[in-house]
Amino acid sequence: MALAECGFGEAAETLYRFILNLFYDWYIELIKPRLNGADIAAHNETRAVTAWALDVTFKLLHPVMPFLTEKLWAQTSDWRITRAPGLPHDRVLATVRGEPDRSGR
Repeated sequence: MALAECGFGEAAETLYRFILNLFYDWYIELIKPRLNGADIAAHNETRAVTAWALDVTFKLLHPVMPFLTEKLWAQTSDWRITRAPGLPHDRVLATVRGEPDRSGR
């Protein structure tokens, strides 16, 4: 009941529609000419924006699919452009999903 009140299903469905219908169906198709074009600056900028969009998408998906997003996060670490400053790679997801309270209270 608590998940239903928080709109978990609606949030998951909205993420699904965004990823499938907007990001993959539209955005990926629209950037192909820029990625295959001769303009190196446009190519690099497009890659950076795409990497950022995927990074944010992984963060949004993490509460819904934690094991999948951890796997994807690890596999894409070579091209990720955003990280929590000062944290090693294996601690970034812990920061995204929140650290447990270890104060003993």
